[in-house]
Amino acid sequence: MIIKNVSIDLDETVMPFIPGYLIFRNGRHQTRWRSEHIIDYAFCNVFNNHPGDNTVDVVDYENSDWYWQCTKPFPGAVRTIQRLAREGYHLFGNTSRQWQASGVTLAFLKAHFKSLKYFTDFGFGNRYPLNTGESYVSKIEFCDRFGANLHIDDSLSEAFFMASLGMTVILFDYQGKTAWNQRDNLPPNIIRAKSWLEVYQTINRLTAGD
Repeated sequence: MIIKNVSIDLDETVMPFIPGYLIFRNGRHQTRWRSEHIIDYAFCNVFNNHPGDNTVDVVDYENSDWYWQCTKPFPGAVRTIQRLAREGYHLFGNTSRQWQASGVTLAFLKAHFKSLKYFTDFGFGNRYPLNTGESYVSKIEFCDRFGANLHIDDSLSEAFFMASLGMTVILFDYQGKTAWNQRDNLPPNIIRAKSWLEVYQTINRLTAGD
């Protein structure tokens, strides 16, 4: 398999989002949600509320000081992405985050990677728009734009959708504890990885044709 362009999701793939977000949200709404309660990344299905309410909370969290204090890349993420870029892969950030979060997202990555040079481009899908009437771009559309034939994501539904269209997907499941993507009998073009070392090893195997 020839792999040159790799699409990479950000939240729960490059860096954890849920732990800090729940602390922020619990404080705002006086609730007691924990990470193990999040078995569906469509928050409205978990919190039983309107999607727009969650969008406001998410954007406010991403723009808060607390986000910067509690969010760090997963172990090995920075080193692996830098290594892949140096080995000639073109890496594209591909997230469903709202457009309003693009500035803080790029600032966060620049701070932790020391440079944005490791990423060729970024796509912000705006899946849950902050403002009525805003459009949404799917991750598979961004993959087409980027010319990517490999995508890395924590979302099981995203992985199955992309796999059904012929995309190879690395399903990121940090330490095997990602509650919303547990499932046996994955199709052959969805490969589970429990660390960024496994991500790197998987890409090497795919490139070698194993």
